[in-house]
Amino acid sequence: MRWLGVCEHKLGLPGALEHIEAARNGYLRLGDVEMAARTEFNLAVSYALNGHARQAMTLLQSALPILEQQPNRYVALSALAALSDVQLELQLYEEAVPILAEVAARAKALGSVYTQVRTSIQTAQMHLVRGQEALFLEHIQRALTLNQVAHDSSMDEFALSYLADYHSRQGDHRQAADFLLRMHSLGSIQAPSLLAQLIEAMLTRRRGDLVGALRQVTAVQEAAAEQNQALIGARAGLQRLFVLYLMRDVAQIRALLPEALHAVMRFGTAQAPLDMRHDLSELADLFVFAAEDPISAPLVASLLAVERGPAAVQPTEPVSRLELLVLDQQTALKDGVPLAFSSKVAVAVLLYVAMVPGATPQQVMDACFPSDPPRVAQLRLRRVLEDIDRVAGPLVVLSGPYDNVTYQVSTDVVVSSDLQQLRLLLANNDVRYRGVVLPGLDALPWVVALRAEVQASVRKTLNGLLTAALEQHDAVRVVQLCEQGLRYFPGDRALSDAYSTATLTVSESAVDQPLWPTFDSSLN
Repeated sequence: MRWLGVCEHKLGLPGALEHIEAARNGYLRLGDVEMAARTEFNLAVSYALNGHARQAMTLLQSALPILEQQPNRYVALSALAALSDVQLELQLYEEAVPILAEVAARAKALGSVYTQVRTSIQTAQMHLVRGQEALFLEHIQRALTLNQVAHDSSMDEFALSYLADYHSRQGDHRQAADFLLRMHSLGSIQAPSLLAQLIEAMLTRRRGDLVGALRQVTAVQEAAAEQNQALIGARAGLQRLFVLYLMRDVAQIRALLPEALHAVMRFGTAQAPLDMRHDLSELADLFVFAAEDPISAPLVASLLAVERGPAAVQPTEPVSRLELLVLDQQTALKDGVPLAFSSKVAVAVLLYVAMVPGATPQQVMDACFPSDPPRVAQLRLRRVLEDIDRVAGPLVVLSGPYDNVTYQVSTDVVVSSDLQQLRLLLANNDVRYRGVVLPGLDALPWVVALRAEVQASVRKTLNGLLTAALEQHDAVRVVQLCEQGLRYFPGDRALSDAYSTATLTVSESAVDQPLWPTFDSSLN
Protein backbone atom coordinates (compact mmCIF):
# COMPACT_ATOMS: atom_id res chain seq x y z
CA MET A 1 0.00 0.00 0.00
CA ARG A 2 2.84 2.36 0.88
CA TRP A 3 4.71 1.94 -2.39
CA LEU A 4 1.49 1.90 -4.35
CA GLY A 5 0.78 5.40 -3.01
CA VAL A 6 4.33 6.56 -3.74
CA CYS A 7 4.14 5.30 -7.35
CA GLU A 8 0.68 6.80 -7.83
CA HIS A 9 1.98 10.15 -6.62
CA LYS A 10 4.90 10.07 -9.04
CA LEU A 11 2.48 9.31 -11.87
CA GLY A 12 0.04 12.00 -10.76
CA LEU A 13 -2.75 9.48 -10.17
CA PRO A 14 -5.60 10.15 -7.72
CA GLY A 15 -5.69 8.43 -4.34
CA ALA A 16 -1.92 8.51 -3.74
CA LEU A 17 -1.99 10.39 -0.44
CA GLU A 18 -4.89 8.28 0.82
CA HIS A 19 -2.98 5.05 0.14
CA ILE A 20 0.18 6.30 1.88
CA GLU A 21 -1.93 7.47 4.82
CA ALA A 22 -3.66 4.08 4.99
CA ALA A 23 -0.27 2.33 5.05
CA ARG A 24 0.89 4.54 7.91
CA ASN A 25 -2.26 3.82 9.92
CA GLY A 26 -1.81 0.11 9.26
CA TYR A 27 1.74 0.17 10.63
CA LEU A 28 0.52 2.08 13.68
CA ARG A 29 -2.15 -0.54 14.35
CA LEU A 30 0.54 -3.23 14.12
CA GLY A 31 2.72 -1.31 16.55
CA ASP A 32 5.55 -0.98 14.03
CA VAL A 33 6.77 2.51 14.95
CA GLU A 34 9.78 2.43 12.61
CA MET A 35 7.77 1.60 9.49
CA ALA A 36 5.12 4.13 10.50
CA ALA A 37 7.86 6.77 10.68
CA ARG A 38 9.25 5.73 7.29
CA THR A 39 5.78 6.01 5.81
CA GLU A 40 5.37 9.43 7.43
CA PHE A 41 8.54 10.42 5.58
CA ASN A 42 6.98 9.28 2.28
CA LEU A 43 3.80 11.12 3.16
CA ALA A 44 5.74 14.29 3.98
CA VAL A 45 7.49 14.23 0.60
CA SER A 46 4.15 13.82 -1.15
CA TYR A 47 2.62 16.66 0.86
CA ALA A 48 5.57 18.92 0.05
CA LEU A 49 5.31 18.21 -3.67
CA ASN A 50 1.57 18.92 -3.49
CA GLY A 51 2.17 22.37 -2.03
CA HIS A 52 1.51 21.51 1.62
CA ALA A 53 4.93 22.42 2.99
CA ARG A 54 3.82 23.12 6.54
CA GLN A 55 2.06 19.77 6.87
CA ALA A 56 5.21 18.16 5.49
CA MET A 57 7.28 19.96 8.11
CA THR A 58 5.07 18.63 10.91
CA LEU A 59 5.28 15.06 9.62
CA LEU A 60 9.07 15.20 9.25
CA GLN A 61 9.55 16.63 12.74
CA SER A 62 7.47 13.74 14.06
CA ALA A 63 9.25 11.03 12.06
CA LEU A 64 12.88 12.17 12.34
CA PRO A 65 13.45 11.42 16.07
CA ILE A 66 12.32 7.83 15.43
CA LEU A 67 14.32 7.40 12.23
CA GLU A 68 17.43 8.74 13.97
CA GLN A 69 17.30 5.73 16.31
CA GLN A 70 17.21 3.14 13.52
CA PRO A 71 20.33 1.24 12.42
CA ASN A 72 19.81 2.17 8.75
CA ARG A 73 21.39 5.64 8.71
CA TYR A 74 20.46 6.30 5.08
CA VAL A 75 16.74 6.59 5.90
CA ALA A 76 17.38 9.32 8.48
CA LEU A 77 19.71 11.04 6.02
CA SER A 78 17.01 11.11 3.35
CA ALA A 79 14.45 12.46 5.82
CA LEU A 80 16.86 15.14 7.01
CA ALA A 81 17.50 16.16 3.40
CA ALA A 82 13.73 16.37 2.88
CA LEU A 83 13.50 18.64 5.93
CA SER A 84 16.01 21.03 4.35
CA ASP A 85 13.88 20.98 1.17
CA VAL A 86 10.81 22.05 3.12
CA GLN A 87 12.70 24.73 5.05
CA LEU A 88 13.94 26.26 1.81
CA GLU A 89 10.45 26.17 0.31
CA LEU A 90 9.15 28.01 3.39
CA GLN A 91 12.03 30.53 3.15
CA LEU A 92 13.40 29.41 6.53
CA TYR A 93 16.88 30.08 5.23
CA GLU A 94 18.62 30.59 8.57
CA GLU A 95 17.14 27.36 9.91
CA ALA A 96 18.13 25.51 6.73
CA VAL A 97 21.82 26.45 6.88
CA PRO A 98 22.78 24.09 9.77
CA ILE A 99 20.55 21.31 8.42
CA LEU A 100 22.20 21.50 4.99
CA ALA A 101 25.62 21.38 6.65
CA GLU A 102 24.58 18.36 8.72
CA VAL A 103 23.20 16.56 5.65
CA ALA A 104 26.43 17.22 3.74
CA ALA A 105 28.57 15.94 6.62
CA ARG A 106 26.53 12.77 7.09
CA ALA A 107 26.41 12.11 3.35
CA LYS A 108 30.18 12.36 3.17
CA ALA A 109 30.60 10.03 6.16
CA LEU A 110 28.21 7.49 4.63
CA GLY A 111 29.77 7.79 1.18
CA SER A 112 26.53 9.03 -0.42
CA VAL A 113 27.93 11.17 -3.22
CA TYR A 114 24.47 11.65 -4.75
CA THR A 115 23.23 13.30 -1.53
CA GLN A 116 26.35 15.49 -1.43
CA VAL A 117 25.64 16.65 -4.98
CA ARG A 118 22.00 17.31 -4.22
CA THR A 119 22.84 19.24 -1.05
CA SER A 120 25.40 21.38 -2.89
CA ILE A 121 22.74 22.30 -5.46
CA GLN A 122 20.25 23.13 -2.70
CA THR A 123 22.82 25.32 -0.98
CA ALA A 124 23.62 27.04 -4.27
CA GLN A 125 19.92 27.75 -4.85
CA MET A 126 19.60 29.25 -1.40
CA HIS A 127 22.55 31.59 -1.98
CA LEU A 128 21.21 32.60 -5.39
CA VAL A 129 17.78 33.68 -4.14
CA ARG A 130 19.50 35.58 -1.32
CA GLY A 131 21.68 37.47 -3.79
CA GLN A 132 24.94 35.80 -2.71
CA GLU A 133 26.25 35.14 -6.20
CA ALA A 134 29.83 34.21 -5.31
CA LEU A 135 28.62 31.52 -2.91
CA PHE A 136 26.11 30.34 -5.52
CA LEU A 137 28.88 29.82 -8.09
CA GLU A 138 31.10 28.08 -5.52
CA HIS A 139 28.46 25.53 -4.52
CA ILE A 140 27.09 24.91 -8.00
CA GLN A 141 30.60 24.18 -9.26
CA ARG A 142 31.16 21.90 -6.28
CA ALA A 143 28.03 19.99 -7.28
CA LEU A 144 29.32 19.48 -10.83
CA THR A 145 32.70 18.32 -9.52
CA LEU A 146 31.15 15.82 -7.10
CA ASN A 147 28.83 14.55 -9.80
CA GLN A 148 31.80 13.38 -11.81
CA VAL A 149 31.81 10.53 -9.27
CA ALA A 150 28.04 10.12 -8.92
CA HIS A 151 27.38 10.24 -12.70
CA ASP A 152 23.77 11.37 -12.23
CA SER A 153 22.73 13.14 -15.42
CA SER A 154 19.68 14.76 -13.79
CA MET A 155 21.91 16.49 -11.21
CA ASP A 156 24.26 17.70 -13.96
CA GLU A 157 21.30 19.00 -15.90
CA PHE A 158 19.89 20.87 -12.91
CA ALA A 159 23.22 22.49 -12.05
CA LEU A 160 23.94 23.42 -15.66
CA SER A 161 20.46 24.93 -16.06
CA TYR A 162 21.19 27.31 -13.21
CA LEU A 163 24.58 28.23 -14.66
CA ALA A 164 23.16 28.82 -18.15
CA ASP A 165 20.35 30.95 -16.73
CA TYR A 166 22.76 32.89 -14.50
CA HIS A 167 25.22 33.76 -17.29
CA SER A 168 22.38 34.64 -19.66
CA ARG A 169 21.01 37.13 -17.13
CA GLN A 170 24.48 38.65 -16.90
CA GLY A 171 24.48 39.15 -20.68
CA ASP A 172 27.14 36.50 -21.29
CA HIS A 173 25.15 34.63 -23.93
CA ARG A 174 28.16 32.72 -25.28
CA GLN A 175 28.89 31.18 -21.88
CA ALA A 176 25.21 30.47 -21.37
CA ALA A 177 25.05 28.72 -24.75
CA ASP A 178 28.02 26.55 -23.81
CA PHE A 179 26.23 25.35 -20.68
CA LEU A 180 23.06 24.78 -22.70
CA LEU A 181 24.98 22.59 -25.15
CA ARG A 182 26.31 20.57 -22.22
CA MET A 183 22.73 20.12 -21.02
CA HIS A 184 21.61 18.89 -24.44
CA SER A 185 24.45 16.40 -24.54
CA LEU A 186 23.14 14.71 -21.40
CA GLY A 187 19.94 13.47 -23.07
CA SER A 188 19.02 11.91 -26.34
CA ILE A 189 19.27 14.04 -29.49
CA GLN A 190 15.62 13.37 -30.32
CA ALA A 191 14.23 14.36 -26.91
CA PRO A 192 16.09 16.90 -24.77
CA SER A 193 14.57 17.27 -21.32
CA LEU A 194 11.82 19.79 -20.66
CA LEU A 195 14.15 21.69 -18.33
CA ALA A 196 16.73 22.03 -21.11
CA GLN A 197 14.02 23.17 -23.51
CA LEU A 198 12.72 25.75 -21.02
CA ILE A 199 16.17 27.22 -20.41
CA GLU A 200 16.72 27.38 -24.16
CA ALA A 201 13.44 29.29 -24.56
CA MET A 202 14.51 31.77 -21.86
CA LEU A 203 17.86 32.30 -23.57
CA THR A 204 16.10 32.77 -26.91
CA ARG A 205 13.88 35.44 -25.41
CA ARG A 206 16.84 37.29 -23.88
CA ARG A 207 18.54 37.34 -27.27
CA GLY A 208 15.48 39.18 -28.64
CA ASP A 209 13.79 36.38 -30.62
CA LEU A 210 10.35 36.72 -29.06
CA VAL A 211 8.49 34.72 -31.71
CA GLY A 212 10.90 31.80 -31.36
CA ALA A 213 10.79 32.02 -27.56
CA LEU A 214 6.98 31.99 -27.53
CA ARG A 215 6.88 28.90 -29.73
CA GLN A 216 9.43 27.10 -27.55
CA VAL A 217 7.94 27.99 -24.17
CA THR A 218 4.39 27.12 -25.29
CA ALA A 219 5.60 23.70 -26.42
CA VAL A 220 7.28 23.15 -23.03
CA GLN A 221 4.12 24.13 -21.14
CA GLU A 222 1.97 21.73 -23.18
CA ALA A 223 4.47 18.87 -22.86
CA ALA A 224 4.74 19.43 -19.09
CA ALA A 225 0.97 19.05 -18.76
CA GLU A 226 1.09 15.77 -20.68
CA GLN A 227 4.00 14.43 -18.59
CA ASN A 228 2.61 15.56 -15.20
CA GLN A 229 5.56 17.88 -14.55
CA ALA A 230 3.62 20.59 -12.72
CA LEU A 231 6.61 22.68 -11.64
CA ILE A 232 8.08 22.92 -15.15
CA GLY A 233 4.59 23.65 -16.48
CA ALA A 234 3.99 26.47 -13.97
CA ARG A 235 7.41 27.98 -14.66
CA ALA A 236 6.84 27.79 -18.42
CA GLY A 237 3.42 29.38 -17.99
CA LEU A 238 4.88 32.50 -16.41
CA GLN A 239 7.65 32.65 -19.02
CA ARG A 240 5.04 32.42 -21.77
CA LEU A 241 3.12 35.33 -20.24
CA PHE A 242 6.29 37.40 -20.03
CA VAL A 243 7.03 36.85 -23.73
CA LEU A 244 3.46 37.91 -24.54
CA TYR A 245 3.95 40.98 -22.34
CA LEU A 246 7.08 41.93 -24.27
CA MET A 247 5.06 41.43 -27.47
CA ARG A 248 2.31 43.67 -26.01
CA ASP A 249 -0.37 41.04 -26.62
CA VAL A 250 -2.67 42.36 -23.89
CA ALA A 251 -5.70 40.25 -24.81
CA GLN A 252 -3.71 37.00 -24.60
CA ILE A 253 -2.12 38.02 -21.32
CA ARG A 254 -5.46 38.74 -19.66
CA ALA A 255 -6.88 35.46 -20.94
CA LEU A 256 -3.99 33.32 -19.65
CA LEU A 257 -2.96 35.25 -16.52
CA PRO A 258 -5.34 33.80 -13.88
CA GLU A 259 -4.64 30.21 -14.87
CA ALA A 260 -0.87 30.79 -14.90
CA LEU A 261 -0.90 32.44 -11.47
CA HIS A 262 -3.06 29.66 -10.03
CA ALA A 263 -0.60 27.06 -11.38
CA VAL A 264 2.18 28.65 -9.33
CA MET A 265 0.08 29.22 -6.23
CA ARG A 266 -0.99 25.57 -6.11
CA PHE A 267 2.46 24.83 -4.68
CA GLY A 268 1.41 26.68 -1.55
CA THR A 269 4.57 28.73 -0.90
CA ALA A 270 4.81 32.50 -0.94
CA GLN A 271 7.01 33.93 -3.69
CA ALA A 272 6.78 30.68 -5.69
CA PRO A 273 8.60 27.35 -5.24
CA LEU A 274 12.36 27.55 -4.74
CA ASP A 275 13.18 26.22 -8.23
CA MET A 276 11.48 29.20 -9.88
CA ARG A 277 11.86 31.86 -7.17
CA HIS A 278 14.84 33.44 -8.92
CA ASP A 279 12.66 34.06 -12.01
CA LEU A 280 10.37 36.51 -10.21
CA SER A 281 12.66 39.55 -10.25
CA GLU A 282 12.97 39.35 -14.04
CA LEU A 283 9.19 39.14 -14.36
CA ALA A 284 8.56 42.24 -12.23
CA ASP A 285 7.08 44.31 -15.08
CA LEU A 286 4.60 41.52 -15.83
CA PHE A 287 3.46 41.51 -12.22
CA VAL A 288 3.02 45.29 -12.24
CA PHE A 289 0.75 44.90 -15.26
CA ALA A 290 -1.13 42.00 -13.61
CA ALA A 291 -1.65 43.99 -10.41
CA GLU A 292 -3.74 46.47 -12.38
CA ASP A 293 -6.09 43.75 -13.61
CA PRO A 294 -9.06 43.40 -11.18
CA ILE A 295 -9.22 39.62 -11.62
CA SER A 296 -5.51 38.92 -11.26
CA ALA A 297 -4.58 41.57 -8.68
CA PRO A 298 -5.48 39.45 -5.59
CA LEU A 299 -3.57 36.48 -7.03
CA VAL A 300 -0.47 38.59 -7.64
CA ALA A 301 -0.63 39.98 -4.12
CA SER A 302 -0.83 36.46 -2.67
CA LEU A 303 1.95 35.13 -4.89
CA LEU A 304 4.38 37.92 -4.04
CA ALA A 305 3.56 38.01 -0.33
CA VAL A 306 6.77 37.84 1.67
CA GLU A 307 6.80 34.98 4.14
CA ARG A 308 9.90 34.55 6.27
CA GLY A 309 9.27 31.80 8.75
CA PRO A 310 7.64 32.17 12.18
CA ALA A 311 8.06 35.96 12.22
CA ALA A 312 6.04 36.41 9.04
CA VAL A 313 3.08 38.74 9.22
CA GLN A 314 0.06 36.51 8.86
CA PRO A 315 -3.59 37.50 8.49
CA THR A 316 -5.38 37.58 11.81
CA GLU A 317 -7.30 34.36 12.28
CA PRO A 318 -10.18 33.72 14.67
CA VAL A 319 -8.93 32.42 18.02
CA SER A 320 -10.59 29.25 19.31
CA ARG A 321 -11.31 28.63 22.96
CA LEU A 322 -10.45 25.26 24.46
CA GLU A 323 -12.02 24.46 27.83
CA LEU A 324 -10.69 21.49 29.78
CA LEU A 325 -13.09 20.19 32.43
CA VAL A 326 -11.04 17.88 34.63
CA LEU A 327 -12.79 18.03 38.02
CA ASP A 328 -14.88 14.86 38.46
CA GLN A 329 -14.83 14.41 34.67
CA GLN A 330 -12.61 14.38 31.58
CA THR A 331 -14.23 16.64 29.02
CA ALA A 332 -12.92 19.10 26.46
CA LEU A 333 -14.94 21.80 24.73
CA LYS A 334 -13.81 23.74 21.68
CA ASP A 335 -15.75 26.97 21.29
CA GLY A 336 -18.39 25.47 23.56
CA VAL A 337 -18.80 22.23 21.58
CA PRO A 338 -17.88 18.95 23.36
CA LEU A 339 -15.09 16.98 21.69
CA ALA A 340 -15.66 13.24 21.33
CA PHE A 341 -12.18 11.75 21.70
CA SER A 342 -11.81 8.00 21.39
CA SER A 343 -8.72 8.01 23.62
CA LYS A 344 -9.32 7.93 27.38
CA VAL A 345 -6.24 10.06 28.08
CA ALA A 346 -6.68 12.73 25.39
CA VAL A 347 -7.91 15.33 27.88
CA ALA A 348 -5.09 14.47 30.27
CA VAL A 349 -2.51 14.91 27.48
CA LEU A 350 -4.04 18.28 26.58
CA LEU A 351 -3.94 19.41 30.20
CA TYR A 352 -0.34 18.28 30.62
CA VAL A 353 0.83 20.07 27.45
CA ALA A 354 -1.05 23.20 28.53
CA MET A 355 0.53 23.07 32.01
CA VAL A 356 4.03 22.19 30.74
CA PRO A 357 4.53 24.16 27.51
CA GLY A 358 7.67 23.06 25.74
CA ALA A 359 7.47 19.49 27.07
CA THR A 360 9.52 17.01 25.07
CA PRO A 361 7.90 13.86 23.64
CA GLN A 362 9.76 11.84 26.27
CA GLN A 363 8.35 13.98 29.09
CA VAL A 364 4.81 13.56 27.78
CA MET A 365 5.29 9.80 27.44
CA ASP A 366 6.76 9.52 30.96
CA ALA A 367 3.87 11.54 32.36
CA CYS A 368 0.97 9.88 30.56
CA PHE A 369 2.24 6.32 29.95
CA PRO A 370 4.74 5.73 32.79
CA SER A 371 4.37 1.94 32.97
CA ASP A 372 4.58 1.25 29.23
CA PRO A 373 7.77 0.16 27.41
CA PRO A 374 9.29 2.98 25.33
CA ARG A 375 8.05 1.75 21.94
CA VAL A 376 4.53 1.14 23.27
CA ALA A 377 4.45 4.57 24.93
CA GLN A 378 5.64 6.14 21.70
CA LEU A 379 2.90 4.42 19.74
CA ARG A 380 0.19 5.31 22.27
CA LEU A 381 1.20 8.97 22.33
CA ARG A 382 1.17 9.10 18.55
CA ARG A 383 -2.35 7.64 18.47
CA VAL A 384 -3.61 10.09 21.10
CA LEU A 385 -2.20 13.07 19.19
CA GLU A 386 -3.73 11.79 15.95
CA ASP A 387 -7.06 11.39 17.75
CA ILE A 388 -6.87 14.99 18.99
CA ASP A 389 -5.90 16.25 15.54
CA ARG A 390 -8.68 14.28 13.87
CA VAL A 391 -11.40 15.46 16.25
CA ALA A 392 -10.34 19.04 16.97
CA GLY A 393 -7.68 20.04 14.47
CA PRO A 394 -4.10 21.01 15.34
CA LEU A 395 -4.51 21.79 19.05
CA VAL A 396 -1.08 20.36 19.92
CA VAL A 397 1.78 21.47 17.67
CA LEU A 398 5.47 20.65 17.42
CA SER A 399 8.12 23.32 17.71
CA GLY A 400 11.90 23.49 17.84
CA PRO A 401 14.56 21.76 15.71
CA TYR A 402 13.93 18.23 14.51
CA ASP A 403 16.33 16.70 17.04
CA ASN A 404 14.87 18.57 20.02
CA VAL A 405 11.18 18.96 19.27
CA THR A 406 8.75 20.02 21.95
CA TYR A 407 4.98 20.09 22.28
CA GLN A 408 2.84 23.10 22.98
CA VAL A 409 -0.76 24.14 22.55
CA SER A 410 -1.33 26.01 19.30
CA THR A 411 -1.09 29.78 19.56
CA ASP A 412 -4.44 29.92 17.73
CA VAL A 413 -6.12 28.43 20.80
CA VAL A 414 -6.86 30.02 24.19
CA VAL A 415 -6.91 27.35 26.90
CA SER A 416 -8.82 27.47 30.17
CA SER A 417 -9.72 24.80 32.69
CA ASP A 418 -11.95 24.36 35.71
CA LEU A 419 -8.74 23.55 37.62
CA GLN A 420 -7.59 27.12 37.05
CA GLN A 421 -10.98 28.35 38.25
CA LEU A 422 -10.69 26.20 41.37
CA ARG A 423 -7.35 27.79 42.23
CA LEU A 424 -8.84 31.25 41.84
CA LEU A 425 -11.77 30.31 44.04
CA LEU A 426 -9.49 28.96 46.76
CA ALA A 427 -7.48 32.18 46.62
CA ASN A 428 -10.78 33.97 47.29
CA ASN A 429 -11.56 31.70 50.28
CA ASP A 430 -14.17 29.65 48.43
CA VAL A 431 -13.77 26.00 49.49
CA ARG A 432 -16.91 24.56 47.95
CA TYR A 433 -16.25 21.07 46.64
CA ARG A 434 -15.72 20.77 42.88
CA GLY A 435 -14.52 17.21 42.50
CA VAL A 436 -11.37 15.09 42.13
CA VAL A 437 -8.81 15.95 39.43
CA LEU A 438 -8.92 13.63 36.39
CA PRO A 439 -10.89 10.74 37.92
CA GLY A 440 -9.80 7.29 36.81
CA LEU A 441 -6.15 8.22 36.27
CA ASP A 442 -4.85 7.23 39.70
CA ALA A 443 -1.76 5.54 38.18
CA LEU A 444 -0.30 8.75 36.78
CA PRO A 445 2.16 10.31 39.27
CA TRP A 446 1.67 13.85 37.99
CA VAL A 447 -2.10 13.52 38.44
CA VAL A 448 -1.61 12.25 41.99
CA ALA A 449 0.74 15.18 42.65
CA LEU A 450 -1.82 17.59 41.21
CA ARG A 451 -4.52 16.20 43.48
CA ALA A 452 -2.19 16.53 46.47
CA GLU A 453 -1.49 20.14 45.52
CA VAL A 454 -5.22 20.90 45.38
CA GLN A 455 -5.81 19.18 48.72
CA ALA A 456 -2.96 21.12 50.33
CA SER A 457 -4.48 24.38 49.09
CA VAL A 458 -7.89 23.35 50.39
CA ARG A 459 -6.41 22.40 53.77
CA LYS A 460 -4.64 25.74 54.09
CA THR A 461 -7.70 27.79 53.12
CA LEU A 462 -10.09 25.68 55.18
CA ASN A 463 -7.87 25.92 58.26
CA GLY A 464 -7.85 29.71 58.12
CA LEU A 465 -11.62 29.96 57.57
CA LEU A 466 -12.47 27.51 60.36
CA THR A 467 -10.18 29.25 62.79
CA ALA A 468 -11.86 32.58 62.07
CA ALA A 469 -15.34 31.03 62.40
CA LEU A 470 -14.44 29.46 65.75
CA GLU A 471 -13.08 32.71 67.07
CA GLN A 472 -16.34 34.42 66.07
CA HIS A 473 -18.42 31.58 67.59
CA ASP A 474 -20.16 31.21 64.20
CA ALA A 475 -21.46 27.64 64.51
CA VAL A 476 -23.46 27.80 61.26
CA ARG A 477 -20.33 28.79 59.32
CA VAL A 478 -18.38 25.98 60.95
CA VAL A 479 -21.02 23.47 59.87
CA GLN A 480 -20.90 24.74 56.28
CA LEU A 481 -17.10 24.64 56.13
CA CYS A 482 -16.90 21.17 57.64
CA GLU A 483 -19.46 19.83 55.18
CA GLN A 484 -17.31 21.00 52.27
CA GLY A 485 -14.10 19.84 53.93
CA LEU A 486 -15.46 16.35 54.48
CA ARG A 487 -16.21 16.08 50.76
CA TYR A 488 -12.53 16.70 50.05
CA PHE A 489 -11.31 14.59 53.00
CA PRO A 490 -13.96 11.93 53.74
CA GLY A 491 -13.42 10.26 57.11
CA ASP A 492 -11.20 13.04 58.46
CA ARG A 493 -11.55 12.69 62.25
CA ALA A 494 -10.87 16.31 63.16
CA LEU A 495 -13.38 17.68 60.67
CA SER A 496 -15.99 15.10 61.75
CA ASP A 497 -15.62 16.08 65.40
CA ALA A 498 -15.83 19.79 64.58
CA TYR A 499 -18.91 19.16 62.47
CA SER A 500 -20.67 17.17 65.23
CA THR A 501 -19.95 19.80 67.87
CA ALA A 502 -21.05 22.68 65.66
CA THR A 503 -24.21 20.85 64.61
CA LEU A 504 -25.13 20.26 68.27
CA THR A 505 -24.47 23.89 69.08
CA VAL A 506 -26.71 25.09 66.25
CA SER A 507 -29.52 22.73 67.26
CA GLU A 508 -29.41 23.87 70.88
CA SER A 509 -28.93 27.52 69.90
CA ALA A 510 -26.14 27.58 72.48
CA VAL A 511 -23.90 30.14 70.83
CA ASP A 512 -21.69 30.48 73.90
CA GLN A 513 -20.79 26.78 74.04
CA PRO A 514 -17.08 26.15 73.24
CA LEU A 515 -16.54 24.73 69.78
CA TRP A 516 -13.72 22.21 69.44
CA PRO A 517 -10.87 24.22 71.02
CA THR A 518 -8.29 21.75 69.75
CA PHE A 519 -9.23 22.28 66.07
CA ASP A 520 -6.01 23.98 64.91
CA SER A 521 -3.66 21.29 66.15
CA SER A 522 -5.90 18.48 64.95
CA LEU A 523 -6.36 19.83 61.44
CA ASN A 524 -2.71 20.50 60.93
